[in-house]
Amino acid sequence: MHGPAEVDLPNPGRPLSAERLRAKLWRHRVIESALRRTGIWSLMERGSRPGRRLEVTRHAVPAPLASSLTVALLADLHLPGQAGEADAMLAAVREERPDLILIAGDITGPSATEATYAGVLSRLAAPRGVWMVPGNWDYWLPVPDLGALSRRTGVRLLVNAAAELAPGVWLAGLDDDVAGAPDPDLAFRDVPPGAWTMAMVHCPSGFDAIAARCALALAGHTHGGQIRVPGLPPLWLPAGCGRYVAGWYARDGSRLYVSRGIASKGLPMRLFCRPEVAIFRIGGPSPGRRP
Repeated sequence: MHGPAEVDLPNPGRPLSAERLRAKLWRHRVIESALRRTGIWSLMERGSRPGRRLEVTRHAVPAPLASSLTVALLADLHLPGQAGEADAMLAAVREERPDLILIAGDITGPSATEATYAGVLSRLAAPRGVWMVPGNWDYWLPVPDLGALSRRTGVRLLVNAAAELAPGVWLAGLDDDVAGAPDPDLAFRDVPPGAWTMAMVHCPSGFDAIAARCALALAGHTHGGQIRVPGLPPLWLPAGCGRYVAGWYARDGSRLYVSRGIASKGLPMRLFCRPEVAIFRIGGPSPGRRP
């Protein structure tokens, strides 16, 4: 297995200015404080609890592999998250026993510490490794040394680089489309012709630049819209989503899957948009569905 040299996040990327970041966090705190004082926060939290139960989704991906590969996709942990979100995610991954775990960015949260991140990441393990790309909030609320944290917890940080996971099977990881500096040419530079390649990005808008260069791309960032009304488009999506919201898309012979993510962002609510751990069986027979 060929892997990239260990890297830290590009410095400085495209961070928010201190003023804009303070303004964002201040708005979040003001809204949360007002909702908590009026009791609305508690009502939203209790009322949307069924919609925040973790769902494990399963997907079969045809591929010319000598043996099948099971991949777990995690995104948008925003640790520590709401009560029980990280524990539910860890329990689901432990039960699925994937060959490979991919974290599509945004592990950071405003109230977390480095110990919080290490406590979760160190509990993830898979035979072919745990791999991560940075998300926009990993730049805006940075861990002091994400590279060191990754090495200490056994997670491989893949930024504009590729690694061979098995003979003829490669993973390319790109920097974040909103706050980082994605470089598709650099990311795919070491991938040999004819390799079966999947790519991991945080923002699904990054798929447009790499669609013809990989068979499968995996992304997060959107939270699936988080609060959805059936039959209507999402009420709000962050920059970096493009036309992608959740689920499967195709372009230029490549397929993209956008995860709904793990954590809630902004409000403690998910409506018709449950958090998910997505499991992909790449090659081999269809995994079907468990009861």
